[in-house]
Amino acid sequence: MKKIIFALIIATFALSANARLRQNGKLPQQDVYKIMNTYTKTWVKLQHSMLADITGTEADASELYVAHKTQADGEAVLTTLSGDGGDMIETLNMIKGLIEEVLKYYNKPTWFLDAMFELHLVNTGDADGSVYLCVDVPEIEGWDEIKEIILDAADGQEAVTYYINHMVPGNRHYMHVDYDGSFGYSTQAGITTKWVMNHIAYPETKFYYTKNVEADYMKVVDEGFTTETTSLLARNTKPGAVQYMELDEHGFMAKFRSQGEELVANTLSQLRSNITIVASQYASSEDLSDILADTYIRLGHTNTSEDKFEHDTYLMRLHIGDMSNNPALEATWNQVCESILSSSNSNAVLKAVKAANLTIKSDNDLYIAMDEDGALKVTDINGLDELGDLAKWKFDLIDSDDNFFAAAPYVEFDGQYFTTLYTDFAYDIVNPSEVKAYVVPEIAEDGATALVKINGTVPACTPVVIAAKSRVQFSNMLQPVVSDATYNGTNKLLGVFFDEKKAVDNSTYTLRTENDQLGFYRSADTFIPGNEAWLEKQDNNKPVIIVVPEDPSTAITTVIADKKQDSTIYDLMGRKVASPAPGIYIQNRQKITIK
Repeated sequence: MKKIIFALIIATFALSANARLRQNGKLPQQDVYKIMNTYTKTWVKLQHSMLADITGTEADASELYVAHKTQADGEAVLTTLSGDGGDMIETLNMIKGLIEEVLKYYNKPTWFLDAMFELHLVNTGDADGSVYLCVDVPEIEGWDEIKEIILDAADGQEAVTYYINHMVPGNRHYMHVDYDGSFGYSTQAGITTKWVMNHIAYPETKFYYTKNVEADYMKVVDEGFTTETTSLLARNTKPGAVQYMELDEHGFMAKFRSQGEELVANTLSQLRSNITIVASQYASSEDLSDILADTYIRLGHTNTSEDKFEHDTYLMRLHIGDMSNNPALEATWNQVCESILSSSNSNAVLKAVKAANLTIKSDNDLYIAMDEDGALKVTDINGLDELGDLAKWKFDLIDSDDNFFAAAPYVEFDGQYFTTLYTDFAYDIVNPSEVKAYVVPEIAEDGATALVKINGTVPACTPVVIAAKSRVQFSNMLQPVVSDATYNGTNKLLGVFFDEKKAVDNSTYTLRTENDQLGFYRSADTFIPGNEAWLEKQDNNKPVIIVVPEDPSTAITTVIADKKQDSTIYDLMGRKVASPAPGIYIQNRQKITIK
């Protein structure tokens, strides 16, 4: 019979590592890792798709995409192990098939091959999250003869010969580092059999533009976290396209906020509060704590050989805690899922689960995606292939000339450009000599209302007037920052995150020019656009004419719009001055200099 040319099986087993364990011992289903032996402190390095060694450093360690299926006993069996060049599990199954053909040819049993070629992942229980990589070989009658047939078919290939010769039927075999630094197998767990799986880095806790791989950039458009997509050009000036994402080193998401709304925190809060209510009559506090910790939203790399290891592409996975150890609790939870999803208080994710006719059953995974129209969509594992790239996300960090946020001034007056802005995040002005942010501390009963400049970081949820020298986005960049700062002064400006019907009764004043005067005038629109600011209706129904304080470094002269004569002298903060000292002031709505 023609000899079968086996690939290097030992390399396949060597690369059968899986996820770094969470503190509660659960095994994440998919991710990208680098693999280290805890005893030698050396790393797995691929030489090609089917050959590896354990001599590498962390810098040259190979990146491996891993998925597994958890069994009832808490252990897992690997289902995917992709390196740059192919899937090791697929290759392993091919090798198993070749051996099966050989044994069938000689009328030998093959029932043991599934177990012999299943790669198990077992928690060591150590605080470092290390795991054992195991192969179980059952008792096999006539093993000596079967072994010789396999070795003969392998035609002397060293890796196959080593593996088959070291398999002792009736034993669990632990992968370890042998005395010469190569991969080996032992029937005893020991210090050389422990492996640590280190995640490839996740996005930092910062501000991002979230891009669906297929459907452009996400923009939050209402308080229900309904989304729509926006183009690359438009995103730069849309505060609703800015998301603050906070997650840990393992990809578990704590926050995903935009426009003051929390997609992750709100979803988890609703689920966990309902689990607590349902579990109150069934679960111990310890069991409940484990279930709650096991209910999360997590990013997971989508890196497969088809994705060519583009590590900035992610799935967003919602997991419900495992209640299988408590059948009464699990049955009750599954019964109340429908009412949870149908509740009017359900947020956008849970409403999307309901719309997709899915459930939020115990130990279940759902994936947050987009549909073709740009709306939020949720699917289960069976729908991932159909959605394709619609289930994949990228996150563009807002910290560079390529990915920036900017003011979009639209009102031109006296050589400058103005707009109003209201965001749920704080920001720094990148070019403070070009762009200024102002508040309206008080509205003058007569004369001009002076704006007051904010120096430094503009706090979150602070409505402002933005003045810029240009309409060019690149010149008007604003850098979102994490800040607890608040504006402690008086500010008459109001703002909204989402389009709001406020002008129908002429109760709002918005920024524009009339008769060569810059000010807030009664709005003729039917709504206030989201992320803009306005002033409430004044008792005298008059517009609020504003003056922009002069910047000594730029010496911009601002002519106050009202033509009435007023002998009162104001400082640049808009305050009346009875006995002015030498300096620059406002009188008769114009700049004056007193020497």
